[in-house]
Amino acid sequence: MGYLAESTDVRASRVEVAVSGMIERAIVAALDPIRDKLREHRERITAHGLVLDALIVRVEACEIEFPALSEIPLATTTGDAAMADDNAKSDAPETDEEELGTRDASVYNNLEDLEGAMVQIAREDSIRDISMVGSSGANDGAEPVNDSKIERVPQMQSSPQA
Repeated sequence: MGYLAESTDVRASRVEVAVSGMIERAIVAALDPIRDKLREHRERITAHGLVLDALIVRVEACEIEFPALSEIPLATTTGDAAMADDNAKSDAPETDEEELGTRDASVYNNLEDLEGAMVQIAREDSIRDISMVGSSGANDGAEPVNDSKIERVPQMQSSPQA
């Protein structure tokens, strides 16, 4: 009878191992699609973060400093005021060529930075679009694809005929 009890214990332990392995495989199989979706969402979040960073750089490059409201002097006259021109100078503002050259150089440098950012964004978009298409050329189903050609018809202006 001792041999029978030992045999039953061995079989029970084998069943426990087999059942725990089956449960573990079922859990892994159930979690795999969730892990894949999570990985996909992380990649999208990273891609959108890069695009957002590039947009912030573009906005900062285009910002122009405006004087604060407190720096703008209030008008002291309430009506038309005639003033005599004693100095006989023109009221046209004088331009400082050096200041204009510095401003033009700054604008040109900002345009170069903007162009670089735009090229980077286009490259990232292209890489993302290519990576979303499988090796067979089929879409992974993440976004609908319309391969049909769109034909644009020029709008005709109609004139009233007599």
